[in-house]
Amino acid sequence: MTRLQSVQNAAVRLVSGAWRSDHITPVLHQLQWLPVPKRGDFKMATLVYRSLSGMAPTSLAAPVFHLDISWGEFFPPEMTISSPPETPFF
Repeated sequence: MTRLQSVQNAAVRLVSGAWRSDHITPVLHQLQWLPVPKRGDFKMATLVYRSLSGMAPTSLAAPVFHLDISWGEFFPPEMTISSPPETPFF
């Protein structure tokens, strides 16, 4: 277990009043907190989504490029990836 996960578990016990011997996963679910590895995955997915949808700052959205590819027989035409909007949503 990483040190950061240990710190998060201690914070969960402090906030919820759980005992040291209690299982921490149900308490994490109750508080709607993600474990440390899944939290990193969620943050990365959120950044990618915001960059692709034009809601990220331009410094983050600039390196992300959009493809306009038609996959022909593999996917119907409505499943192509379109270009980003011209103006970001801020």
